[in-house]
Amino acid sequence: MALTLIAAAFSPGFAKDRTVLVTSCKGGIYRSRDGGHTWKPLAFQDENGPCPVDLVHSVADPGSLYVASRDVGVLRSRAGGAGWTASPVPGGGGAEKLAVVGRGEGGERLLLATGRGLLLSDDGGETLRRAEGPLGTDAVLALAP
Repeated sequence: MALTLIAAAFSPGFAKDRTVLVTSCKGGIYRSRDGGHTWKPLAFQDENGPCPVDLVHSVADPGSLYVASRDVGVLRSRAGGAGWTASPVPGGGGAEKLAVVGRGEGGERLLLATGRGLLLSDDGGETLRRAEGPLGTDAVLALAP
């Protein structure tokens, strides 16, 4: 089966650990621990599972991952991809892009781009709220942290 890769994320310690993750909406998330020479499935290989379209490594915790999903919102793993917790987009729908942009009140601050506005989380993706102003209601399809 040919996969269309949508996003890639290099671990913060890539120079030493050589870890790369890639997403494919129909194929899930794959991980390489040798700089991209070999790949193993990590999560969401079930064709009925979420559609991961963007992913980032936590800045504060190397074992944590964040994934934007077109049908769920944001997915978080605190165990390197072994288990996942979902936070839905308020009002329904999914997300296209996400970025870790610093520290919030209860964890890492995330920005999540959706077709219905920019979302913000101050607690590592556990809760999501609309950004204030026009970006909170207009479609946002890309982020550059």
